[in-house]
This record gives sequence, C-alpha cells and structure tokens, in this order.
Amino acid sequence: MAETPLVIGLVLLAVLVGALLPVFYHAVQTLKSVKHFMDTNAPRLEQALQEFTETTARLNRIGATLEGEGARLKPLIDSAESVGQTLQSLRRSLQSAGSMLTALGPAFLAGLSAIMARRGRSGDGGDDRESGEESAAEETASGGGAPPMTGGVRAEEESTDGH
Repeated sequence: MAETPLVIGLVLLAVLVGALLPVFYHAVQTLKSVKHFMDTNAPRLEQALQEFTETTARLNRIGATLEGEGARLKPLIDSAESVGQTLQSLRRSLQSAGSMLTALGPAFLAGLSAIMARRGRSGDGGDDRESGEESAAEETASGGGAPPMTGGVRAEEESTDGH
C-alpha cells in the first residue's frame, strides 16, 4: 500500500516536468532572442545614450546662459512693467475725464450758446452786463418786453379784470 502513493507522486512529478519543459524551452528561446537583439543593437544604444548625454549637457549650458541673461534683463522687464502700469493709470484717467466731459459737455455748450446769444442781441459786442441791462431797459420802454410784474400777477391782467 505504500507503493500506491509513491506511484501517484511519481506520475504527478512526471506530468509537472512534462508541462514545464515547453515553458523552459520557450524561456530559453526568448533569452536567446534578447541576447541577439542586445548584441546587434548595443552599439546603437550606446550611441543614443551618448547623444542623450550631450543633449542634456547642452540644455544645461543653455539654461545657465538664460539664467544669466534673465538676471541681466530683469531691470528692463521691471521698467517695462512700470511703464505698463503707468499706461494703465493714464488710460483710467482718460476714461474718467472722458466720462466727465460727456456729462458736462452739453451744459458747457448750452452756457456758451447762451453767452453768444446775449452778445448777439447787444449788437455792439461790449460788456455783456451793461448791454444786457440797456437792452432790457429799451425793450421795457418801447413796450416790446414783458409787462412789469406786480405781486406775482401781470399788470395787464389786473387791468383787464376790472379790479
């Protein structure tokens, strides 16, 4: 009876070895293929690594140069930033002034046209105040102006009412 488990163990070991032989064969073939690939491409890989090293060194030199140039150009960049801020401030001031002119422009023009109209009525272009008083007095004297006011009611209205 001791022989049966021993026979079963040997059969299982033989099946296991039989199953592993193709796996081992395939692994050996893959390793041979990798070795052949490495043997044929090793010089190319070495050259690629050398070029990569040179490129890295070149980039490091360029980076160091840029750092030096950046430090040298920093005052110029700061000045440009300052000019930009000044221009922004000027733009805001001009917008504010434009808004004020837009709001006050019609009133200013109305005042100018009133002054010009007053000067035009005086005819002589002299002092506005004097000519304005004279023309008002002339209109009242000739009856061309508005009738004098009495207590908030016009004198003509009082006389037509009969009171």
